[in-house]
Amino acid sequence: MNIKNILEYTQKLTVLYIEDEIEVCHGGRDILIHYYKSVDIAYDGQEGWEKYSNSLELEEISYDLVITDITMPKLNGIELSRLILTKNPQQAIIIISAHDDSKYLMEAIDMGISGFLNKPINYEKLSRVLYKTSIAISDRKFVSTHMKYLENLTLELESKNNELNELNQKLENASNTDALTGLYNRRYFNTIFAKEMKRAKRLNSNITFMMADVDFFKQYNDIYGHIQGDSALIGVAKVLNSVLKRPTDFVFRLGGEEFGILITDTNIQESENIANRLCQEMLGCKIEHKGSIASEFLTISIGVVNCLITETIDEENILKKADSKLYEAKALGRNCYII
Repeated sequence: MNIKNILEYTQKLTVLYIEDEIEVCHGGRDILIHYYKSVDIAYDGQEGWEKYSNSLELEEISYDLVITDITMPKLNGIELSRLILTKNPQQAIIIISAHDDSKYLMEAIDMGISGFLNKPINYEKLSRVLYKTSIAISDRKFVSTHMKYLENLTLELESKNNELNELNQKLENASNTDALTGLYNRRYFNTIFAKEMKRAKRLNSNITFMMADVDFFKQYNDIYGHIQGDSALIGVAKVLNSVLKRPTDFVFRLGGEEFGILITDTNIQESENIANRLCQEMLGCKIEHKGSIASEFLTISIGVVNCLITETIDEENILKKADSKLYEAKALGRNCYII
């Protein structure tokens, strides 16, 4: 067999060679070193196991091929092979024996030994076994390397996909959120309101919609400035969020100083209690407002609509009713609600 054909598969591989006869061991090493990248030797099975297990402890499977004699003191080749394969089932092992005994061959086959040679070693047979075994090792390393590459690529793609999903979620949240207050915006209000109306019609249930407005907000801006006005709107948003905490409570900034509140599956009495609490909580913040004639502090007025949703009621009906109730609240002096 042409040595160039063998070297194509062997020259990058490392070998652990175990042989208890020193001269045979050195002679074998001298032959193997022409084929393989490196050849370590051990003079008995115990030393061979120690060298192999040390490489495992360093988390490096440094030996691509183990070649071992069978009959050795301390630990024979079959026992050594069994220990190695227990630790690393993929390890390629070639067993060499002076015994032409089928028992050794059967044991070797049962364990999954890669090759089996009898002493004295025939050079042509050695070349064939090394060639065949080294091809198998190279193929396995190729598959393993590419499997690791694919695993790493998959993990990287999953990571990128997660980053993309997070970015898309942030973009979606940004498109649905008012930048100043952090509440849902008018765009999201239109989507959610239509969705909850359809659900209420299907379930024959009630919906509460509140339209809230900051009292004398223009005067507030004129006195305190627009930066302070923005802070006041953020304060209003915090009050609304602190009261409306259910997953089915939706709070929106509809524009300027106008806010919308959508509450599902609630009755008139519950709606009135919530509206009253919102007015009281807002007043309790004690945000100074010298331009208000309703109070010395910043206040809100609320128009409340609670109704059973039927096929004859649509979003526009509810919005008009809530706006009308809000107008009534302002006409009554503000800092109150009308339901």
